[in-house]
Amino acid sequence: MNHKKKFEKILEELFHSKTHSIREAVGIKSTAKTPNVSREKLKESIKKLKNEVIEIRGKELYEKAFKEHALSPKKWKIKGIGEENKKSEYNKWCRVNKLNYHNFIYIFWNNERCLYVGRSDGGIKRPTAHMGKTKYSRATHLEIYPTSKRYTSELECLAIDYLNPGRNLVKGSKKKNAKDCPICKICSDLEVDLMNIFKIKHKIKHK
Repeated sequence: MNHKKKFEKILEELFHSKTHSIREAVGIKSTAKTPNVSREKLKESIKKLKNEVIEIRGKELYEKAFKEHALSPKKWKIKGIGEENKKSEYNKWCRVNKLNYHNFIYIFWNNERCLYVGRSDGGIKRPTAHMGKTKYSRATHLEIYPTSKRYTSELECLAIDYLNPGRNLVKGSKKKNAKDCPICKICSDLEVDLMNIFKIKHKIKHK
């Protein structure tokens, strides 16, 4: 089953549960697994729907935003053994390639698996803060996407949503006046709409 059909199926199950009693009253067999929509069921369904949003729209929104708001990535194949040696090799790579970006998104990879997404608003050396940590020891290369300070928060959030890095335990803090990333906007609107439709009071937690 493709992700659009999965999305539709989750929605259909919710509405069949919501209208279970109406269907039963007129003699129409309901296909709902449960005859009502509890807060827990709705929250679980919303979580599943958000995951499908990422599968359906993630790649498109990620590529569009990075194409519009960031330069082509600079890629460094990680060299060196130990923290100081890696930092030295990274700094050398930056000097040789004359990289002096102040605002950028950086992504640590283990081959094709994303390990960590971060942002810098304070200079090119920001990624070296991770090089002494054991959890990044398997990183094979680093990508740097130069952008403007206006977009670092939005692009970082979008990359975390789409790439699902294993080492990002929490998202970076959202900067004041920064726009929601496109995925968060869709997911937030989806949650608000469903909470309103099903009349369940709930405080929306923005990412």
